[in-house]
Amino acid sequence: MTEKIVEDNVDKIIKYGVFDEDGLPLAYYSTDVHDDIPEESIKLTDEQWLDLVNNAGLRKWDNGSVVEHIPAPPTMEERLVSIRAQRDHLLSASDWTMISDSPLTSADQKAWKAYRKALRDITDDVNNIVWPTKPE
Repeated sequence: MTEKIVEDNVDKIIKYGVFDEDGLPLAYYSTDVHDDIPEESIKLTDEQWLDLVNNAGLRKWDNGSVVEHIPAPPTMEERLVSIRAQRDHLLSASDWTMISDSPLTSADQKAWKAYRKALRDITDDVNNIVWPTKPE
């Protein structure tokens, strides 16, 4: 389905988009990069393509136009997954502080223990997340 328009012996680049059933972009194609453009692709103007690319996640295709898309807020489960992933990353990054031969003083190790406990308790009140400050 590759289409090129030749104007004054210069190839004009054509942009395309593939969208899901809700109009959200799945892929973009351009005749200067892709030899084969999928049949389900929709031809886009340069303005439409730029609007979609520059506002990723905030635009969608609707009845031949690019329109604003307001994503649904994350569900509680999605929030918990994100919070736990961040917490687990921070705990993992501070594991070294708990080994017996760490270079920390006893006072520093106590501060790190408190920090790590606060991280483990972070999901106690998911509506009021306050991330603890990492010890120096």
